Amino acid sequence: MLGILPKESSIATLRIVRELRENLGFSDDEIKQIGLVETPNENDPTVFDFTWTDDKLKDVPVSDTAKKVILDTFKKLDRKEQMTEVLLDLYSRFEE
Repeated sequence: MLGILPKESSIATLRIVRELRENLGFSDDEIKQIGLVETPNENDPTVFDFTWTDDKLKDVPVSDTAKKVILDTFKKLDRKEQMTEVLLDLYSRFEE
């Protein structure tokens, strides 16, 4: 989801995006707890693959305002016909 969040917008929206990025990221303790490992992709060394040993899901608080930013982003991608199947699954978690 981090890749679709707006990089340019209003100050208010960018503050919401910053908070989402911070909440979606992992602390050092969380990285150790789930055994998160980052390795370069074999086909593209500029892309990294992530693996982990613990299947616990991380609960990320999403305010109503942040949810609106996320849904607006999905709607923009949809209008441009840039949605992907992976994003469709993520969208289904946020749709109203």
